[in-house]
Amino acid sequence: METYILIMMKFKKTFILLALFLLSIVNNTANALEESLKESCNNNNYMKACSMLALFYLEEDGPLEQDLSKAATFFKKACAGNWASACHNIGYMNFDGIGMEKDFYESKRYFQQACNMDYPDSCAYLAIFYIEGYAVEKDDFKAVELVEKSCEGDSGHGCYILGGLYERGMGVRKNLCSSLHFYGKACDIKFSAGCSHYARVLDITKSDC
Repeated sequence: METYILIMMKFKKTFILLALFLLSIVNNTANALEESLKESCNNNNYMKACSMLALFYLEEDGPLEQDLSKAATFFKKACAGNWASACHNIGYMNFDGIGMEKDFYESKRYFQQACNMDYPDSCAYLAIFYIEGYAVEKDDFKAVELVEKSCEGDSGHGCYILGGLYERGMGVRKNLCSSLHFYGKACDIKFSAGCSHYARVLDITKSDC
């Protein structure tokens, strides 16, 4: 019995040492990744590296320890270098209050910058500002213009919003067939809300479109 206990204790000790060894490898790999991306971002002005680093800091279970402040810093740097997805992401952080206070004015500025660079999801979010009157005067016609651009760029979110505007007759003549079309396109792009709304409007129209 004592021999069995000694064997199990040795096995447990070996297992712990192995786990610590593997953990050190993971930590060293993460540190190397972080330093490599920082080098590319800060010294080589490689905006994709800045954006990737920000995404890693943003993720709760990513390869680096989550740090929302650093995520915001590197998204801003990449956005200043005209990296559209970074502008979108820092815009969303401001919009949803991720790691900061909500700021619709800053959010709009970043979404506008990304939309100007033809980032379709940012155009969709920007449309929400004009629908709801966040940091701007409400303007359904402007919202339609933005989501048309967004949907043409294959943003499921943009097509979904456009479907809703046609369904409610906001900024456009009410047209359930057009609503059905854009909800369907959103669904095809794998925007799940588009699928449920497509089914609902299809039931209303009874396939008359």
